[in-house]
Amino acid sequence: MVGVPQSKGCDACRKQKKSCEGDTIPCVRCKRLQIPCIGRGQQRFKFQDETARFENGVSHTRPTKKHKKPSPVKADADPQPVQDRASSDQVLVPTTQAQSIPILHMPGNQLSRLVASFVDHIDPKLDSRWQPPWNFTRLLQAIPSRLGCNQALDASAEAVLSAYQSCRARHVDASSSASDLVQQQSLKHYNKALKALVGCLNDSVQAGSSETLCSTLLLLMFETLSGPVNERVLGHAGGAAKILKARGFASAKNDFEAKVFLALRGPVIFQALFAEKIVFTDDEWRNLVHNPYEDEGVVGRLLRTLASVPNFLHRIRAALSHDAVDYQELERLRLLLSTARSAHGFDHQDVAAKLTKLEQEFPDPATRSQEVTLLHCNYSRHVGMALLAELELLYLLSAVHYPTSPPPRLDKVPIRDGLDEYMLLAADRAVEVSDLAERIACHRPLGSFYMDFCLKSAYIAAGDRACQLKILGQAWEFAFDMFGSSATVNLEELGKHATTPDGSPVRIQELGDVDAANVGYWMTGYNPAG
Repeated sequence: MVGVPQSKGCDACRKQKKSCEGDTIPCVRCKRLQIPCIGRGQQRFKFQDETARFENGVSHTRPTKKHKKPSPVKADADPQPVQDRASSDQVLVPTTQAQSIPILHMPGNQLSRLVASFVDHIDPKLDSRWQPPWNFTRLLQAIPSRLGCNQALDASAEAVLSAYQSCRARHVDASSSASDLVQQQSLKHYNKALKALVGCLNDSVQAGSSETLCSTLLLLMFETLSGPVNERVLGHAGGAAKILKARGFASAKNDFEAKVFLALRGPVIFQALFAEKIVFTDDEWRNLVHNPYEDEGVVGRLLRTLASVPNFLHRIRAALSHDAVDYQELERLRLLLSTARSAHGFDHQDVAAKLTKLEQEFPDPATRSQEVTLLHCNYSRHVGMALLAELELLYLLSAVHYPTSPPPRLDKVPIRDGLDEYMLLAADRAVEVSDLAERIACHRPLGSFYMDFCLKSAYIAAGDRACQLKILGQAWEFAFDMFGSSATVNLEELGKHATTPDGSPVRIQELGDVDAANVGYWMTGYNPAG
């Protein structure tokens, strides 16, 4: 072993090749001959602590042996200066000669750097505006220990980190070249993550692993952080739903997979409200939303209410799409929707009361502690979910209660003439959504990303043009916080999934000509934050 003497004798006995006990200093032979005794090679082996050299980047060199011939270099000449480090990670290591070789990076590999970066960005000390675990899922805190065993998870984690950095860069200055460069880097990581996910799905072993399922969740987070890509809104929730459907809704294999299932509920449900690609049966929705820890809580009931909306919508469309409207089916749906809305009303009042009480105790957002701020962010999210569910139920009730009048012999429930009472109630809820958007401005952007869904739904129910313009302006501000210049594409998606109460399609582009002082700037790319 290097640095360990092989001889137990002293230096004098070793040079003369004499036997030496070496148990005492001086040894018996050196004491008898009266010569200096240096026991066990104490001068030949020197151990030094090199920690400071690696931390400070200082070059330590070995002393050169003295030669009888004089060196051509003057004794008082300064040594050759060491070049400045190329980066903060540069380390200078000694060689056998009095010179140094620069190393551009600290020892390590790509995995260790990825884990370190991921841990750094999920710091719980961040506030509610930029804390990914609190605003997305606490599952992020369990991901670093899983990195390195699944290519799809590693690539997706790297893509999410890049999208997070891009989102923060856009928030600082959306028009800078630096933010564009970070955005391009995030798209490269995104393409790499997609290829890695396809490779894992084609592998029979990796396709059913918890890490592969988690990678789809990270791609959903990338979708939220990056916004529209190449003027097209990403839709990974549909792919995640297909993976869930193919895997089945059996119990999770481990605690990590159970957390992945819980984290996937929200994105899949919200995307199903605006897209027809996600089709589950009622039992599959219940199994997806089911959580023994939340079944008796408000959050579990809110998610179950939202999860029932997509199938209600499919059944209503089927009843109205026939040549003869199925009024019996509409009546059954009306009773079910009325019951669901009545039960949901108590949950809405519960979460709204908690938020109001907290704001009364701590009215100034600037003086709230971090715990109170996170609690306010959580209550606000619950109120937003409750308002969204209320709006969706009111839209469905309006659709089943005011169809074209059937023949008299089939019309058991008289159709009312005049104003649509459900849309009047929806208009009131739209005002509440607009008020909520003002109350949670302190949590923008990540702490309020769910308002993108709420404001889009509230825009349809706005009672007058002034309310429409106000909600559209708020939707633009929230979208610009997250997506920058891509906010326009994000808002245009609303027209593909909704119509106004009179049946005409939603055309957001036309609103820019109505009141340029309010929302016209979004068509020109003007930054409202600047």
